[in-house]
Amino acid sequence: MTIREADPSDHEAIWRIFHEVVEAGDTFAFPPDTPRDKALDIW
Repeated sequence: MTIREADPSDHEAIWRIFHEVVEAGDTFAFPPDTPRDKALDIW
């Protein structure tokens, strides 16, 4: 396994995972309406 820093080509995959986890509003520290750009900044 190679661990590397995420780059812009990873953003869509990161967003899909992040959004799926937070959208229920009960499983993560971020509100379910966290916008994509903010989520990617956090990540």
